Amino acid sequence: MGRPTDNPKPIKMQLRLDEETNEKLSGCCKALGLNKSEVLRMGVHQIYDGLEKK
Repeated sequence: MGRPTDNPKPIKMQLRLDEETNEKLSGCCKALGLNKSEVLRMGVHQIYDGLEKK
Protein backbone atom coordinates (compact mmCIF):
# COMPACT_ATOMS: atom_id res chain seq x y z
CA MET A 1 0.00 0.00 0.00
CA GLY A 2 1.30 3.46 -0.94
CA ARG A 3 1.25 6.72 0.87
CA PRO A 4 -2.12 8.15 1.95
CA THR A 5 -3.55 10.51 -0.65
CA ASP A 6 -6.71 12.40 -1.52
CA ASN A 7 -6.24 11.42 -5.17
CA PRO A 8 -5.41 7.70 -5.41
CA LYS A 9 -4.03 6.46 -8.73
CA PRO A 10 -4.92 2.76 -8.97
CA ILE A 11 -4.42 2.46 -12.75
CA LYS A 12 -0.99 1.36 -13.95
CA MET A 13 0.14 1.75 -17.55
CA GLN A 14 3.12 0.85 -19.67
CA LEU A 15 4.17 2.66 -22.81
CA ARG A 16 6.88 2.64 -25.41
CA LEU A 17 8.82 5.78 -26.27
CA ASP A 18 11.38 6.55 -28.90
CA GLU A 19 14.69 7.95 -27.68
CA GLU A 20 13.89 11.55 -28.65
CA THR A 21 10.57 11.56 -26.78
CA ASN A 22 12.17 9.98 -23.73
CA GLU A 23 14.89 12.66 -23.72
CA LYS A 24 12.27 15.40 -23.96
CA LEU A 25 10.28 13.84 -21.13
CA SER A 26 13.40 13.58 -18.96
CA GLY A 27 14.24 17.20 -19.74
CA CYS A 28 10.77 18.31 -18.69
CA CYS A 29 11.09 16.33 -15.46
CA LYS A 30 14.43 17.90 -14.63
CA ALA A 31 13.27 21.44 -15.47
CA LEU A 32 10.04 21.12 -13.48
CA GLY A 33 11.38 18.99 -10.62
CA LEU A 34 8.66 16.39 -11.20
CA ASN A 35 8.64 12.69 -11.97
CA LYS A 36 7.61 11.21 -15.32
CA SER A 37 4.12 10.28 -14.17
CA GLU A 38 3.44 13.82 -12.97
CA VAL A 39 4.67 15.36 -16.23
CA LEU A 40 2.60 12.94 -18.33
CA ARG A 41 -0.52 13.68 -16.26
CA MET A 42 0.08 17.43 -16.72
CA GLY A 43 0.38 16.90 -20.48
CA VAL A 44 -2.87 14.94 -20.67
CA HIS A 45 -4.70 17.63 -18.69
CA GLN A 46 -3.26 20.39 -20.87
CA ILE A 47 -4.30 18.67 -24.10
CA TYR A 48 -7.75 17.78 -22.73
CA ASP A 49 -8.36 21.36 -21.57
CA GLY A 50 -7.43 22.57 -25.08
CA LEU A 51 -9.96 20.18 -26.62
CA GLU A 52 -12.75 21.52 -24.43
CA LYS A 53 -12.17 25.06 -25.74
CA LYS A 54 -12.71 24.05 -29.38
